[in-house]
Amino acid sequence: MPGFLPVINAPLPRMPGGRKPKGLSAMDSMSSAPHRATTERHAATATAAAPMNAALALLQGLADPAFMLARDGCVFERNRAAEALAESLAGEVTEAEVNAAVSNGAKITVSLADGTAPRWFELSMAAIGGAEGAVLVLAREITLERNLRDALMDSRRRYKDLVEIASDFAWETDIAGAFTFVSPAKVLGRAAASMIGRRPAHFLVDPEHEQATLPFEATEPVTDSEFWAIDADGKPHCLATSARPAFDLEGRRVGTRGVCRDVTAQRLREAELAEASAGDSTLAHVLATMGEAIEPNAVLETACATLMPALSASGCRLYRARDDGALRPIITLGAPPAGTSAATGMIVADACYRERLTGRIELWRDPAAGGWNAAEHAMLDKVADQLGAALAELEERETLERLSATDPLTDLLNRRAFAEKLEKRVALAAAQERGGALLYIDLDHFKQINDRGGHAAGDSALRAVATLLRRSGRAADLVARIGGDEFALWMDDVDGVAARKRAERIMAAVGGLTPASPEGLPRLGMSIGLALFDPRRGEAADALVRRADAAMYTSKRAGRSCITEAEPAGAVA
Repeated sequence: MPGFLPVINAPLPRMPGGRKPKGLSAMDSMSSAPHRATTERHAATATAAAPMNAALALLQGLADPAFMLARDGCVFERNRAAEALAESLAGEVTEAEVNAAVSNGAKITVSLADGTAPRWFELSMAAIGGAEGAVLVLAREITLERNLRDALMDSRRRYKDLVEIASDFAWETDIAGAFTFVSPAKVLGRAAASMIGRRPAHFLVDPEHEQATLPFEATEPVTDSEFWAIDADGKPHCLATSARPAFDLEGRRVGTRGVCRDVTAQRLREAELAEASAGDSTLAHVLATMGEAIEPNAVLETACATLMPALSASGCRLYRARDDGALRPIITLGAPPAGTSAATGMIVADACYRERLTGRIELWRDPAAGGWNAAEHAMLDKVADQLGAALAELEERETLERLSATDPLTDLLNRRAFAEKLEKRVALAAAQERGGALLYIDLDHFKQINDRGGHAAGDSALRAVATLLRRSGRAADLVARIGGDEFALWMDDVDGVAARKRAERIMAAVGGLTPASPEGLPRLGMSIGLALFDPRRGEAADALVRRADAAMYTSKRAGRSCITEAEPAGAVA
């Protein structure tokens, strides 16, 4: 019901012909009309008023909400229980709608706003005083019924969704084991309606063998019972079924209900693997040996070393796919004879992971030993699947290691990774009696650029400096962002002159970086501390860093934008 008219405390409607519903005036009784006409008028008025008076008395005596409507939809009388409901009836009930509800006996549902949750009422209407009279409206609250119905519908929808998600189809059978319900529309290529009334045995691959173990007539709970059924095209499918007996209100079993999942693909894969393992102990040994290795690199090396004797190969080469798809060899055992190819003594298999090429493996033998048979091709294909996963894992580990060692903003080494690599470089330089140099760099005016220009300007400046440092020297140099606006640069096998020239070139170039010097802000500069490494003094990497850091602070105190060379390390104790 879209709405109700406002409550109107209208007077009782006049009876047909303009007569009042109650009593007669003194003037009426003194009329000069014949006494007989007066008597008839009294009788008609009393007859019309009697139902109305009875309805009004009934209305006040009811405990449930009740009220009176004029034919135009106006409320003119109500009992105490109907006050809130009647006051809310405002809007659009027409005389035609009232007449229709009275004539066909239809019940109307309305809502009453009550806090956060509405209250619902069912209205029944009855005419008082004939077709032109008023309408008695009796209201019955149905809020609880409506809420229970909505909860039941929601529960049914939830149950239906969960069943369809958890299984391929649900079913019910009667006490005789015939289907009484099947969902959804298609089951193994058959319409669900075509299965109603039929016994599951009609769809089995081997009815005689499996009939005794079918879950469709289970009297006890069954979980993941498997059997093979035939689809509409005659193809076999393995169905995993869970079932429970169904009971009536008296506790008598009336049938069974359950769900089925198609596990054909999984079972076929398991069967193929089992058949291959049983029929080829060599493949089982290869896969087991690969499985014992933990690290991806060890898996790759083990696979190549084990495959060669298993396939009577004289050599093996494993390739790894790069990001651009090109293949580069990473493991080579033996050398192929001249002229060996896939057509003359070589067997090749692509290693893939999730349909992405991750590598390739080649094995070769003397062409005189004969070609490769189907079983050997199948074995290599299976091993290649394992290699594809191992190569993908190796790539993932390298990516994680790179990310854990890299500053995310500049893509330079972070402090931890730089410290680890510097320690190894310093130890190697000492062992080889080679020198080196460490630049410790702090940016001048960066805080003003970052504060006044915004974090975007600050980030842009840091990235520009990182690019400058990376391009300023050799690929083997270690470049790192130590933190904030501090950077470090290690150079292998350089003397003091070369290291200072390098620092001067960097300092001269930083001021010209457009992203690093926004308009209206101080130009970015550098305070650099230079520490030379002398392999004869036995200095550790962390001591070298402290010397360079102290020299950098000396440059800051000296007015910034300058290079300070640290004092030499102390002699070996």
